[in-house]
Amino acid sequence: MIRARVQHKNKEYALGQFGTRVEADAAREAARRVLEALDAKEYNNSQRVKGLRAETLEVLVTKGIFDTQPSLMLSLAEALLRRQKMLAHRQRRTLYPGLSDDDRRNLAARVVPKNSIR
Repeated sequence: MIRARVQHKNKEYALGQFGTRVEADAAREAARRVLEALDAKEYNNSQRVKGLRAETLEVLVTKGIFDTQPSLMLSLAEALLRRQKMLAHRQRRTLYPGLSDDDRRNLAARVVPKNSIR
């Protein structure tokens, strides 16, 4: 029995055991092609997402492109809100390290922005 393995992006994938060298080589070649195709698809998707700017999304929503899919608009809004809350929480933790969440909230409530009127 011949064990077939393939390495890709510093990971090793076990493909199984084969009776002949030809079968093992064919399995390796097929695995390489699949992994390369997945990489190409991942690259294309990441380029597509990078190309979408916030202004573009705002224009699409304003023009009513998503009007036929209100559930999609809701899920987009929820995802954006979750992300915004996570980033705000991370920023608060960075500004006031070592404090509990309650202490951070109390401190943030007492701090007045420079351009606000009291």
